[in-house]
Amino acid sequence: MNIYLFNMLLTIFWGSILLNKRNPQKKIFIGIVSLQMILISALRDISIGADTWNYENHFRELIELDMYSWKNLFLRIFQFGNYNSRDVGSELVTKLFATLIPNFRIYLFAVAIFVCWGLGRFLYKYSENLCLSYVIFQSFLFQFFLLTGIRQTIAVSLVVFWGYDLILDKKPVKFLLLCLVAMTFHSTAIIMLPFYFVCNYKKDYLGKYIIAIGASVVFMLFGSRIFRYIPLGMFSNYATSQGIGSYTFILLMLLIVIATGLLDKSHYLKIRDQRDRNIINGTIISEVLIATSAILDVLFRLGYYYIFFMLCLLPMLLKSFEGKSAKIVKCILYGVLLIYAYKLNLQYKFCF
Repeated sequence: MNIYLFNMLLTIFWGSILLNKRNPQKKIFIGIVSLQMILISALRDISIGADTWNYENHFRELIELDMYSWKNLFLRIFQFGNYNSRDVGSELVTKLFATLIPNFRIYLFAVAIFVCWGLGRFLYKYSENLCLSYVIFQSFLFQFFLLTGIRQTIAVSLVVFWGYDLILDKKPVKFLLLCLVAMTFHSTAIIMLPFYFVCNYKKDYLGKYIIAIGASVVFMLFGSRIFRYIPLGMFSNYATSQGIGSYTFILLMLLIVIATGLLDKSHYLKIRDQRDRNIINGTIISEVLIATSAILDVLFRLGYYYIFFMLCLLPMLLKSFEGKSAKIVKCILYGVLLIYAYKLNLQYKFCF
């Protein structure tokens, strides 16, 4: 049994014990599951994760090379439009950490703790089924957020796990500032700015499902043609990823949107307030952005900023069922997620 599957089974086990209806111990559950994920993430071998090796090398470069002096890094802030000037905030924070604690393993622990803390905080507030939300994350998103990405992982954590609270509290200036900070870690964080207006637009109409489904189908069918008209500019090095796209995941997200639309239209979906609408809208936006990876593979990453709303939407959909039906559907979901993780057959190796 691989460690990812074991981690998911442990999560389901803790959920069955700690999240009973009479006295749910949500914080204890989040703490235990977060600890599991932190250890898997931070104790991985340098060969695990597509970019871990590069991140370790760059961690050392920030300490040793003159080109990454404090002066040069600060000057890069003002070099707008230059590919090498991107993500300078990440460089500055990493250099500060490396200067104070020149140990890459401890750095991996710090990143994992920051992400799992934010994720736990977000799911505690907005998920109606913590166990299901965590198992979905472990099945689909663990590989990127806790084994591969660091810069974008931090950016997503800032604008989603903390930024969404600012949206709900209607604090546009603070949300804008947070997005600007996140953009210095990964420029794609700008994609979250429109969500402030989406969440504060009170009207709702079912046509959004049709638009999202139609757009996704167009991207999948005509992605290569659309690519010809995209100006890549300083990101032209991503052109080699044109048209790769994860069609399995696109179709999966498409099915979730279709199911949500059908349940919404038939009034089986229990939507209580604007927050529930935000979760639905966030998932729809994520699906459309993920579908753009059929045009350019790297665009898949844009969907990561909204995909955490899907972790909260599936528990909402589950509440549309009652009694034994709900238990059967939940078991089916767990089964599908476990099989998906097993079929991925991802490799893992500890650092020791």
